[in-house]
Amino acid sequence: MIINYYLKANTGFQLPDFKFEKAIPFEKLPEEKKLQKIQIFPRGKVYIEKYDEWKECDDAFFDELIKNFNDPSLSKPKIDKDHDFGISHGDIIDLEKTDKGLFANVYINDLFYDAVINRHYNYISPAFGERTGTDGVKHNTVLNAASLVNYPALEGTIGDVQSQMLFFRKLLKEGDYMEFEKRLAEIEGKLSAMTLDKTGDIGLSKEILGMAKEINSELLKTNNTVIELNKSVEDGKKELSKVNDELTAKKEELNVIKTAELKKEAKAVVKQAIEDGQFHVALFDKKVKDYILDKNNVLDEIKVLPKIPKKGQQSFSGGQEMSRMSEEECKMFEELGLDPKDEKVFAAYKKVKESEKQEAE
Repeated sequence: MIINYYLKANTGFQLPDFKFEKAIPFEKLPEEKKLQKIQIFPRGKVYIEKYDEWKECDDAFFDELIKNFNDPSLSKPKIDKDHDFGISHGDIIDLEKTDKGLFANVYINDLFYDAVINRHYNYISPAFGERTGTDGVKHNTVLNAASLVNYPALEGTIGDVQSQMLFFRKLLKEGDYMEFEKRLAEIEGKLSAMTLDKTGDIGLSKEILGMAKEINSELLKTNNTVIELNKSVEDGKKELSKVNDELTAKKEELNVIKTAELKKEAKAVVKQAIEDGQFHVALFDKKVKDYILDKNNVLDEIKVLPKIPKKGQQSFSGGQEMSRMSEEECKMFEELGLDPKDEKVFAAYKKVKESEKQEAE
């Protein structure tokens, strides 16, 4: 780099190299880096050579572009190349005005990435004008496309597209980066006016050295910012992992509760079906498992089976035949400390009744 050569030769000081990210295949590019914020228009009065006229790029102009961009009767503009209105190089998601101008949030594709990362194209140039929507209404100020070009219509008013890409430089602060570029341009301009030897102007050499040190200081601050951001990202990942673990534990706990409730419900339903004579008592465990696996299938089966109660034989509690006891008999058993619903108690009761019946005969 010409600046480093001069500085090292005359002052012994050298600027740190700007670090570029190693180009990676588009398919391995993180999803968040495929969404890029790109400047479409500058703010202020600009000369458009193609039409030989001046254009005022102010809030009124930007608002009209944004309004028409969001109009459902107009299709959304794309990123193309050389104003050919051809194959899309990216989707323009929305437009946003700032104090610097109008920006587009663009979801880039592989064609855009290759063109920019390989420096086949260096600038963005907007195409705007009249369009008629599907409702038949004519719109006067519509962004029709934004093109990758090498000879932009808005000469010198917007920086090269590479300087705007998040994936292109490791310097994360756009404001800092633009300031570095400005200062480097000043140094390059001064160096171009003199020969590169040790007899160069000492005052200029000191001035350049001071500027270089300022740039170096800014780079160091930016690197510290990057480190802090990386730490914040790592802390965020740890916190997210902790939350995910807690959610997983809660889900497992909930599943256990749901399984227990379903099993309890299955036992009650199958038990009732057995007492109604719809299932044999020997099928209890199997039908409970079937119910847990496919509740609706078992319920449908119960719906079509007739209820055929079998006295005592399939009863779980003797409750159905217990209703034949008189209230006094039930009370008598309870006074004796016996449960009239107990199967053994009820069996003894039946024997007594059968014996009394035989003696009467």
